[in-house]
Amino acid sequence: MFKRMNILQSVLMFSISLVSPRQELNDITGVWWTSDKESKIMIIKNTNFYSGNVTWLLNPLNKNGQPLQDLRNPDVSKRTRPIIGLEVLSVISSGNDEYSGKIYDAKSGKTYNVTVIVNKNKLQINVRAGFIKHQESWTRMPS
Repeated sequence: MFKRMNILQSVLMFSISLVSPRQELNDITGVWWTSDKESKIMIIKNTNFYSGNVTWLLNPLNKNGQPLQDLRNPDVSKRTRPIIGLEVLSVISSGNDEYSGKIYDAKSGKTYNVTVIVNKNKLQINVRAGFIKHQESWTRMPS
């Protein structure tokens, strides 16, 4: 009886691990609203890291009606890149629901160290620039 119960428990635990809601709820991939609701970022998994690209802007055009470009990029050769499609986040998993890497601010043209913590439908974005810290929260878009 006990042997049969142990086998049943093992099968049940293995099945639960295959469809764990924790994996789905705390998955960093997907489309996220930035805290100011001015853009949406799609995060995808690449081979060894996760990248986030701008997929939507509240105001995608400049005053001349042209798509916004990466005008403040310190690399002059990149200043004609459109903001939509631009990679702004590159992180690797630090364990559990935490990721670390770089985040690019196209408004300033600066890249910062970032730590990202996933908590269900929220991303806690922690940016560090020397002694200055900035925190914001992104919200998962419904799929």
